[in-house]
This record gives sequence, structure tokens and C-alpha cells, in this order.
Amino acid sequence: MATQTKKAPVQDPETLPPVEVPAPVEVKPAAPTPGRTLTYGEKACGVGFNPSGSAPVDILKNGLANMVDLLHNMRDASFDDEVRRMYSVAITEIQTGQMWAVKAMTWRG
Repeated sequence: MATQTKKAPVQDPETLPPVEVPAPVEVKPAAPTPGRTLTYGEKACGVGFNPSGSAPVDILKNGLANMVDLLHNMRDASFDDEVRRMYSVAITEIQTGQMWAVKAMTWRG
């Protein structure tokens, strides 16, 4: 016996809720301001190291450095060893993803 699948009704575009457009990404300088101590996230993501001078690489590294800083602060605020380990794994995975993304952005195949 064949089963029939129901298709979702098509919604009229006029009745869809408005979509919020995110604010443009702020592009920080490639190198941090001299004399300023780098944050944990900036160190972990290698902000300032961009031999290609690629603006997308700077945007990526700065954005992910902010995420790493957030996770680092949350890890420091936790008293649960397992939660701290999870934050550490998340930070490591962000670093891994960043490295692969930079490799893709700068690939000269």
C-alpha cells in the first residue's frame, strides 16, 4: 500500500513576517592596536596574523575571537568541571573551524 505524503501549504509572501537584516560586520584593523593586550580570543584565533592581507580573513578571525572570548568568560564563571570541559571543547572546535575557513579563503589551487 502506497503512502501519501502531505505537502506543506505554500504561504503567501505578503503574509510572511518581516525579516530582520543583521547589522553590517565591523571590520577591525588587521593588527591589534600597539600597546593593547590581546584578549584570550584574539590570541587563540591569531588576530593580527594575516600574511595575505585578506579582509575576509580579518572579519572571520575577529568574529570568532569574540565568540571564543564569550565562551572563555563563561568557562571561567563555571564551577562545574564537566561544563568547563565542554566550553574548552567548543573553543577548540571554533579554532579548528577557523583554520579550515582561512585555508579555504586563501587557497591557491
